[in-house]
Amino acid sequence: GVCLQCPNGQYSGEQHAGTVEQPCNSCPSGRDTNGQIATAGTSIAACTFCQVGQYNAVPGGGCGQCAEGKYAATVGKTNCDNCGVQQFANVPGMTSCLTCGLDYPYVGLYGHTSSRESCQPCSAGQYIGNGQCTDCARGKQQPITYQVVNQCTDCVPGRFAYSTGTGTCTACATGTKQAGSGKYECDDCAAGRYTDQTARTSCLPCVTGTYQTEPKSSSCTSCEVGRFSDTQGQTDCKNCNTQYQDEVGQTGCKSCPSGKFMSAGQDTGYTSIDSCAECPCGHTCTTQGGANPCAVGKYSTGNSGNC
Repeated sequence: GVCLQCPNGQYSGEQHAGTVEQPCNSCPSGRDTNGQIATAGTSIAACTFCQVGQYNAVPGGGCGQCAEGKYAATVGKTNCDNCGVQQFANVPGMTSCLTCGLDYPYVGLYGHTSSRESCQPCSAGQYIGNGQCTDCARGKQQPITYQVVNQCTDCVPGRFAYSTGTGTCTACATGTKQAGSGKYECDDCAAGRYTDQTARTSCLPCVTGTYQTEPKSSSCTSCEVGRFSDTQGQTDCKNCNTQYQDEVGQTGCKSCPSGKFMSAGQDTGYTSIDSCAECPCGHTCTTQGGANPCAVGKYSTGNSGNC
């Protein structure tokens, strides 16, 4: 029959038909016959180690180049090694890996890809986590782009980051506050309190003469006529029941003139001095109360503060 040539990675010390019954001998994995066919020889000495940057995983096969993302630093490799953390191999047959961010063609791109074939830029809101571009957690920020940053920083009090991958924390809106650091939301001001500026760490109490019934408010409301507020942080104003108030935003009520009085009982509070009534005969009237009968043995002719 016709003699066949042994392929690369195989050898034979005899001339034969290359049949299944009389095959060529296979080089071990990690070796081949250096690309030669019909190799003469009677021993394994005909096989040579795969060169650096190459491998052969199959006995009797040929050596091939390491794929992108892998390398072989020594001869005779049966498998190529994966590039490590923050490294890359961007062409086949590499004998060592390069460093993301430092080596061409990925200077300034510090994050490795999962395949290790290339590198990528870490954007604002990301940091280098185990060599990869990793989003910052909620409540943290990272404003720098295209640089080596190994961690994110907490949002300072008065600011928050609701989403992962935040570049710059957001200021708490008016009507809200945040006293803690590293937070992903702000707290609403309670009723009776407010903030009229952003990025506040605490809410302010409504001043005397004002009130606020709603939470998350940016201002307080002046007490209406007939009403007052004499303490801070109030959610409602009090009525002037035995006095009156004809101005808004007041901290107290006004007294009726001497010889006049205000009867209690109006639900909305008295709003004018015209609501003060003349003191009747036989009564004494104080400026902050009602009409009281004169004591036995005393009298008044009306419009009097005394009997």
